[in-house]
Amino acid sequence: MKPKVLMGVGNEIDGDDGAGPYAARYAERIKPGGWRVINAENVPENYTSVIRRIAPKLLVMVDAADMGLKPGEIRIIPKERIGLLTISTHSIPLSLFMEFLEESVDKVVLVGIQINPENLYLGAEMGEYMKKGAERAVDMIFRGELEKIEEYR
Repeated sequence: MKPKVLMGVGNEIDGDDGAGPYAARYAERIKPGGWRVINAENVPENYTSVIRRIAPKLLVMVDAADMGLKPGEIRIIPKERIGLLTISTHSIPLSLFMEFLEESVDKVVLVGIQINPENLYLGAEMGEYMKKGAERAVDMIFRGELEKIEEYR
């Protein structure tokens, strides 16, 4: 059976941008069988060969995003909407990364956690709302409730 992968993306030294790596650490502690966890931090492209080798049936990326919602809210972000949002800084756009991986992954999903824009700077502590949002997202993903996460429109 093909595994599933949860990948945390973001920069932990930039306050709320650390939600993805926090989600990966949380996921690693509770992960059920059939899941692999990758903490890609702010360089998800460094894991393309790992993802392609695993060839999972599902890759769920968790990252901080500015969607204009209440801090800590979670949404599935369709790749065509990524360019319309402020998402944590990466070497390549996540939409391009997702397109590249779709060749070897059955399904790629991005789950965004709403930041507090005022808490996104070097040296800031990540807000408790982000931790709660990351934990809620991971719990739903691992319970097989990904479809219950509302899509960002």
